[in-house]
Amino acid sequence: MTTLLSVSLLILNLLDIQNRITELMTLFVTRVKSYTAMKRTYINHVSETILIPLLSEIYNCKNLKNLNSINANYPGVDLGNEKSRIAIQVTSTPDSTKKHTLEKFIAYKLYEKYDRLKIYIIAEKQKKYSGNGFQEIIDNKFEFNPDHDIIDY
Repeated sequence: MTTLLSVSLLILNLLDIQNRITELMTLFVTRVKSYTAMKRTYINHVSETILIPLLSEIYNCKNLKNLNSINANYPGVDLGNEKSRIAIQVTSTPDSTKKHTLEKFIAYKLYEKYDRLKIYIIAEKQKKYSGNGFQEIIDNKFEFNPDHDIIDY
């Protein structure tokens, strides 16, 4: 009986944690959208650093760094770890900036440092992201699948 009670409490605790994460992410996305609409885009820059612990955990990538703090306006991506070979672009605009990110990733030969490129969109989830034109941009220099490599809330 004690084991069943312990398991039940553990499940309730996990559900509480998941609910709290959902609440905080919803608040975060809402604020980003509101601030962006008011042209207060500094929240986008702050978001890059705020998301490091979360994205480090999700991608099992210790020592993920904000590349913009190392080199202002780092081209094409915001976060990265050369040892883990992962780069992440953080954006609040789920439109053609994805193609722009891919073009910069190729132009600056970032595929030589990073095998994986993720685009994290801090905005509302879309049903689907069009991959039209992605393969022409990438030109087989690295793999990119919009269904797996574009992440949003």
